[in-house]
Amino acid sequence: ARYIKTNTVLETLTLQGNSVGPDGAQKLSDALAVNKTMLGLNLSHNKLQTEGGRAMARLLAANTPLQSLNLGDNELGTQALVEIVHVMRTNTNLQSLSLENPRLFSFEDETAEQIAAMFLQNQTLRHVNLSKIGMRNQGARLLADHLIENRTLLTLELRANKITQDGGVALGRLLQYYTPLTTLDLRAHAIADEGA
Repeated sequence: ARYIKTNTVLETLTLQGNSVGPDGAQKLSDALAVNKTMLGLNLSHNKLQTEGGRAMARLLAANTPLQSLNLGDNELGTQALVEIVHVMRTNTNLQSLSLENPRLFSFEDETAEQIAAMFLQNQTLRHVNLSKIGMRNQGARLLADHLIENRTLLTLELRANKITQDGGVALGRLLQYYTPLTTLDLRAHAIADEGA
């Protein structure tokens, strides 16, 4: 990580599946906070845990040039997830964010509210993956209500959450109003006929 601070050539770093833990995430966060050329970071399938996720939230708060961040399949925990989406309200550079399968013990309304508020305020995100986060119908309704005001999101992945008919109807209404969205992934739900 110490070489990343002064590297002026590397634009993308993939450390997928390398057992990076909280300490490694903190070192990367510190290094990338001063790096001015890194545009993409893939830390999926690691062991960041809550403290590593919080380190990534601090990195996003620094509003670095980073445009793509993949934190999928890490044990982020609810606190880290909430901190990440909270700082994304004001981040003006990141365009692609994957928080797939953060392995939350529970998905609460507060988490859904934070995610929805992120979409209401952030106008730079283009691609977001929220698959396997445990989102239920209330979260889908909040998301749909807030996304109506967002004019930049193109791709939203909500695969394998816990959305049923009511959530499917709310997301369907979103499609009536939200024209920029080009891809909505709702695979592996129990939306059924009425929600479709």
